[in-house]
Amino acid sequence: MIDHKKVAKHWTRNHFLLYLYLCAIEADDVLEESEVDDLLDQYETMNIGDENYVRTFNDVLIEHKAHDEKEVIEFIHQYIPEYFADPENAKKLIDTLNKLSLSDGNINPEESDIIKLVSRLVGR
Repeated sequence: MIDHKKVAKHWTRNHFLLYLYLCAIEADDVLEESEVDDLLDQYETMNIGDENYVRTFNDVLIEHKAHDEKEVIEFIHQYIPEYFADPENAKKLIDTLNKLSLSDGNINPEESDIIKLVSRLVGR
């Protein structure tokens, strides 16, 4: 069992946002370079002010790879209320997850499941 509090101790909302994006594009167990490019482009265009976004992404990728499916779900359950309680931010998140999931041309069932989970947790 992963100690989520220890993992996320140094994480910011940006880390968690990238984690969710990564969950959406890698739900099919295939992480294509074009999907990563789309993810980083989306993140960069949000004017988040994360000058080290590639390092942030690498930290998140390492953590995400260490989680099995159950741990991913637990992690999302634990932190989504903290970072996405605001309805406007929740809507933007869901819209972006849908867009990123379509970056490879279609939303497969695994990606759809992640989006449904996040939608349910943010009350959308």
